[in-house]
Amino acid sequence: MSTPDTLSAALTFLPNWWQETSDPNVFGSLLVGWVNVCGWKSCGLAWSDENSSVVRTVQDGSVVEVAAPQEMPDALRRLGSLSYLGLTDNRFEELPEWIGSLAGLVELRLYNNQLSAVPESIGGLACLRELHLMRNQLVSLPESIGELASLRELDLMNNQLSALPESVGRLGRLARLSLRNNSLTALPESVSNMTSLTHLDLRANRLTMLPGALADLPHLEKLDLRWNPLRQIPDWIGRLRERGGIVLM
Repeated sequence: MSTPDTLSAALTFLPNWWQETSDPNVFGSLLVGWVNVCGWKSCGLAWSDENSSVVRTVQDGSVVEVAAPQEMPDALRRLGSLSYLGLTDNRFEELPEWIGSLAGLVELRLYNNQLSAVPESIGGLACLRELHLMRNQLVSLPESIGELASLRELDLMNNQLSALPESVGRLGRLARLSLRNNSLTALPESVSNMTSLTHLDLRANRLTMLPGALADLPHLEKLDLRWNPLRQIPDWIGRLRERGGIVLM
């Protein structure tokens, strides 16, 4: 093995070691060796499987393994110029109010946690273009979600949402919205204002009817309605297909 001379080289070097073993014990030894050749005092990696989320670190030559944290590190609030934040595959149960002070965020990934709510302060992320909250335990969204004027992609798949706030209609730049596998029984009429929407995934909800406003979304290319107990197929579905839209039912 060659010794990496720089941090970027070291980060490139690690995947080569990872490919050498899938045994956790052997990997621990490799991680210690990696720390030694880099001349670092400590380093750490985090990952998750079906049963748990784990953080493994090397400190003073010893491997230490602990459960992933349930709370977001408070130190993050000082990173005001942060543009990307990925905190997936942890056990976070709530987001701190100060998350809305990270005004430079462009992409926020929080999927595979245990979040049941999103704070009102989320509306302060005026530059946010992507928000990924799938596979949590969300039962509602704050009205302030409509203040995310720059949002292009919103993924809420695999949560417990039964309704959406009317304010989602203010997401005029949103192109992709995934609501698959929730408990939605209806959509707000305000969706008619989401005129940039191109992809809408409503699979596996409890929708019995759809607002006619969906027919007026000028850029809608794909609408997925599978696995909903719809009472009838709206007439406008045919018009959407005629103009080239894909509708899955």
